[in-house]
Amino acid sequence: MSPDFSKEITTAVIWLNERGMDIRCVRVRPYKYADRVLVDIQQVLPLPEAQEYQVRIREKAQKEREDREDKESRQYLRKEFWRQLLERSLGESRLFANVSPSEDGWLAAGSGVSGVHYTYRIRKYDASVELVLEGSEDRNKAYFDHLNSQRKAIEQAFGAALTWDRGAGKVKASISGAVEIGGYRSAQDTWPQVHDAMIQAMVRLEAALKVYIVRLRSL
Repeated sequence: MSPDFSKEITTAVIWLNERGMDIRCVRVRPYKYADRVLVDIQQVLPLPEAQEYQVRIREKAQKEREDREDKESRQYLRKEFWRQLLERSLGESRLFANVSPSEDGWLAAGSGVSGVHYTYRIRKYDASVELVLEGSEDRNKAYFDHLNSQRKAIEQAFGAALTWDRGAGKVKASISGAVEIGGYRSAQDTWPQVHDAMIQAMVRLEAALKVYIVRLRSL
């Protein structure tokens, strides 16, 4: 509150309000009228007619900053998660030996058949191992149907039920096994257990599917 505000002050207030603060400039001017004192009070910044709009703009900017910070944090965590998993997996399998860590929520390695990939997928608090078919739609369905015809034997070799998604109306199809022990948002001191569970699941998935994937080349 002040009788007046300099250009420097109003400029500083506008700048700070654009960065998430909530500052108002109220001009107070007293006037003497007979034996009374009258006070003229006017809000200078933000202008009353623009205040609601400015609040919305400020809230939008704040959300965008938070979303950007969350995205940056998410990307960093995923890349570090993958780096540690890839290092840990070298002693168990060479399947992902030539794959580099990324900021994405998945890592893929070739199976030896074009358009057919083994994939690790990570989410905040769980993960999965998958065989992804992503060539042409007709070929994907033919590959999927061939593998699905051996579903009982494949799941028995894997040691658990798998999720079979033919991708109705989509180009991509997949066969996946859940890893529910944790994800990249889990406490980092639990990551080794999550990594081990994912690596072991991938080793089992590759072993269960390998012989049938070789046969896809003849389809």
